Amino acid sequence: MANDSPAAARNGRRTSVAPSRPPTAGPATRGLARALLNSAFAAHPGRGCTLVATEAGRPLYESLGFRAVATTTWYTSGS
Repeated sequence: MANDSPAAARNGRRTSVAPSRPPTAGPATRGLARALLNSAFAAHPGRGCTLVATEAGRPLYESLGFRAVATTTWYTSGS
């Protein structure tokens, strides 16, 4: 979950999350996630990062040095 509180933004700790419905995988999106993450890493060297991801993203995140530390189950209602 994003920490968008005014205090977090003032302290430079504002975080963001990916949209809940990412673009459909395919040629148009190939490499997009890697490019975005590498850009974020370059903009904030030495800063740690935590993410919530689907199983489909695991190979990418592990290739970038992330490791799974916990699993969770999410529930939602409606569409």
